[in-house]
Amino acid sequence: MSVALRSKIWLVAPLCLFALTSTHAAIKDKVVQKDGKEPPQGRVVKDGLTEIEIQSQGGSMKIASDKVDYIEWDIYQQDWEDGLRAMKAGKWTDAAGSFQYIIGEKKLIDTFRPEAQPYLYYLAAHCLHMAGKQDDAMKGFEEYIGKFADSRYIPQAYDGLVDAAIQTSNYRKAQGVLPKLRELGSEFGAKATFYEGRLLLAQKKTDEAAAKFTQAIGGTNNAETKAISQLYLARCSILGNDLAKAKKMASEALTGSTSDTVCAHAHLILGNVLLEEATKETGDPAKEKYYDASLEFLRIWLMYGGDQDSEPEALFKAAECFAAIAKFPNERKSNQRRAVMLYGDVIRRFPGTTWAKDAQANMKKVR
Repeated sequence: MSVALRSKIWLVAPLCLFALTSTHAAIKDKVVQKDGKEPPQGRVVKDGLTEIEIQSQGGSMKIASDKVDYIEWDIYQQDWEDGLRAMKAGKWTDAAGSFQYIIGEKKLIDTFRPEAQPYLYYLAAHCLHMAGKQDDAMKGFEEYIGKFADSRYIPQAYDGLVDAAIQTSNYRKAQGVLPKLRELGSEFGAKATFYEGRLLLAQKKTDEAAAKFTQAIGGTNNAETKAISQLYLARCSILGNDLAKAKKMASEALTGSTSDTVCAHAHLILGNVLLEEATKETGDPAKEKYYDASLEFLRIWLMYGGDQDSEPEALFKAAECFAAIAKFPNERKSNQRRAVMLYGDVIRRFPGTTWAKDAQANMKKVR
């Protein structure tokens, strides 16, 4: 190598190094934690199943994944931004299209930050799920699970896959991937057992489902998994007409958890208990029960909105309550309108779900 060439390399190398480190330092992802602490900023270099690693000028820090609420990724890419905007506006098909376009275009995916790619793939599947395109969503979740087995959204991906399978009655598809979840360790094994219970409950195999939920409760130390399993066990109690037991379990969950998901499900159980009680009453006592039930259901929309597992059912059941109230003397017009509005919300916001299909049928009866 000539002296002149060596001189040029020594001149250019520091500039290249500066450019690389400057670009690295310029990235400011924000890791928002569940405890409300000031979110650290820097470059997230790992968004893992058990921990997040973020690097900044002050050094590197790790945060347990279960303590993270969400990450604001510092990514400026047109299709990515279009997807996030569409998702925020509830335009799920448009959002899925933007994310899928990035994934499908080699130049775009090759230049997309690798540490954020698991989230990109997850969002593509999630938006298809929310848009009611359940077969495509299942394929997306399966692809995500296959490519990013050590990423933070693995539990949510399984949740979405199981829910999509339930919506399409494709129970075998979900059952086939649950062994992969068990392989991740004992806590995830309990989660897999919980999902088995959900699949059984969807098939109206209540006793078998209850056994799975009980097994999941005993097999986990994760407070949220334990609480959600208990609330699904309460659903089994409602189906078995043990309303007092279901009510007790839901009340205990409300006082013992700060998780939005748990609280939303607890209010859903309480609403369902009141709705069942209302059907057994007549006159003013029945009407009051329907009103009380509707308030429990609407709490989910007002306080914990966005939960795919609880909100569609809650809005549908609230509409059912107002449709029932509309049959009482002097209650017709305003409550008819409320029922129609809520059925419409279910159809618009949660297309492709069984709740949306039932809402379409019920809306014709109310009008």
